[in-house]
Amino acid sequence: MGNKKLHISAEGKLLIDEISSILDFSRPDTLCFAIAKGISMSTGPAFIETFDLKNKWELGENVIDGKNYLLFKHLIIQEQQKIMNEDEISKYMAHYIELGVRKLNEIKKDKASIENLRLLLLEK
Repeated sequence: MGNKKLHISAEGKLLIDEISSILDFSRPDTLCFAIAKGISMSTGPAFIETFDLKNKWELGENVIDGKNYLLFKHLIIQEQQKIMNEDEISKYMAHYIELGVRKLNEIKKDKASIENLRLLLLEK
């Protein structure tokens, strides 16, 4: 069991690649980190915010798989407080990746040069 194809904005993909490089994470690990950050920022049921998908990047199937997928799927359902099908889950997963990676980038930009970025990302 894993994610269906997702579409991420070109800007989101660049941020994912940049954060992966800085933290020395694999892309799937960075995506999981971004989803977790996006969900943690949520304050309850939300509408899916649209990002510029004109130059979209397709995230293949099963990049987020197994226990990680199941965990995020149920966190999304819990956060949205409704039953969803796999297509809706995929849309929210892409939404939370976009939100999370932008928040991670914002934290990265705001850090003082002496601060450890990994610790700072986990704290905020």
